[in-house]
Amino acid sequence: MDDFLIFFGGTFDPPHIGHREMLIAASKAYPGAEILVTPTFLPPHKQTLYAAAADDRYKMCELAFGDVPGVKIDDYEIKKEGKSYSYLTIGYLKEKYPHKKILFLMGTDMMKSFAEWKNPKEILRLSVPLLAYRKGDGETADFTVADFERAFGIKPPVLPFGGVEVSSTEIKIRLMLSLSVNGLIPDAVAEYIGKNGLYKADDKFAFIRDNLKKERVEHTAGVAEYALGHAGCYGLDKNKVLTAALLHDCAKYKKPEDYPGFVLPQDVPEPVIHQYLGAYIAENVLGVKDEDVLDAIRYHTSGKAEMSNLGKLIFTADMLEKNRHFDGVNDLRKIADDDFERGFVAAIKKSYEFVVRSGKPVYYKTKEAIDYIAVTEDKIMDSKTKAELICNTLVQKKAFDVLKIDVRDKTVLADYFIIASGKSTTQVRSLSEYAMEAVEKEGGEVIRKEGLDDCRWAVVDFGDVILHVFNDETRLFYHLERLWVDGDNAEKIEG
Repeated sequence: MDDFLIFFGGTFDPPHIGHREMLIAASKAYPGAEILVTPTFLPPHKQTLYAAAADDRYKMCELAFGDVPGVKIDDYEIKKEGKSYSYLTIGYLKEKYPHKKILFLMGTDMMKSFAEWKNPKEILRLSVPLLAYRKGDGETADFTVADFERAFGIKPPVLPFGGVEVSSTEIKIRLMLSLSVNGLIPDAVAEYIGKNGLYKADDKFAFIRDNLKKERVEHTAGVAEYALGHAGCYGLDKNKVLTAALLHDCAKYKKPEDYPGFVLPQDVPEPVIHQYLGAYIAENVLGVKDEDVLDAIRYHTSGKAEMSNLGKLIFTADMLEKNRHFDGVNDLRKIADDDFERGFVAAIKKSYEFVVRSGKPVYYKTKEAIDYIAVTEDKIMDSKTKAELICNTLVQKKAFDVLKIDVRDKTVLADYFIIASGKSTTQVRSLSEYAMEAVEKEGGEVIRKEGLDDCRWAVVDFGDVILHVFNDETRLFYHLERLWVDGDNAEKIEG
């Protein structure tokens, strides 16, 4: 029987109920295993906001997890100081426990970004990843495992656990906005945070907390959480994202006449005034000088032509944060999760359609944004033409079993899926590259590409068309067609 050591690293800033439920599940699944919870000194792979000191995070971990069977809080990375790289810590543990099988406990977000870590193959040489996922998120876990196996040739074991979906960043934002965190962190951790004055609000948080109604503060927290969670889509600085998200509605209940220096542009509809006044307050009351942040606040309701990436993010977050419940919001969230640029476009079109259907006049900035998007889209191939180009290219390059599937009525992920096979990993790579070259030559864009290292299953996302190229064995194993083919929506492309 294997003698397991389970490693669980992270910032734990602060530790929350989701962390605890993961550890309880691991303890039950691997009884007798030693479980090391190792807070980082400095995280190497992410930008932290309003971070607590390492000693405080260590003590909070003791309070949160100390009673879970088998758990020990390890201060190795804190004592070592500097950036905490998992491959070094795992190497240290392997030397210290040479006869133990090390399981690296991680959530879906960690596993999705694993390829971006330092020396991921060294981590896999020394340990086995153990994916913990929330019950009810099984489909997400299946895709995460499939992507991981495609990239690294390893199918990690999985571990379902209960509990609410929560992040440490969300908890910090809620604490600084004086919102409830009941049920999100253990009571002992909440008491420690209060007693030691951790995560205190600065002037911007205090302004929102003191000047907005509670439901609007909840909305602001949701916008900040959503925006920070999607900041990586554009590679944006999280401090700028947080400032823009936090202050986007800062003038929601303010009157222009109370700010003598404020000049409102002409013909601004009542629901849009607060975006302009908000930018003024952010700059002149709260001291924000970053024009990109101010611009994102200034147009977060109306949009405008040629919005910045930060502006697109805040506009979309304002519409899609978790407290919004209008018809179609979940579809928009799925689009944005798969391709954020498409999600922004879908969101601003939805906003425009809502105003048109209401019979109210459309603000000219919104109309300019819609016109700009229309002109931009006119320059790009439609999805049907793109799918045909990809299929023709694959056939010309000797792909076999090329299948074009129309999924417009089945999913918001894309209009078409194309599935093809290559006779070898070399051909799988070549076919994928030929398809990318053909689309880019016609002005199209590659949104995402995966699996081009081992080339058993390559995925190329062209936005509205997604291409899957397999080798024979992998295509047979996953049999992707069964998920999407229904009646006459699939066409086999012959050479």
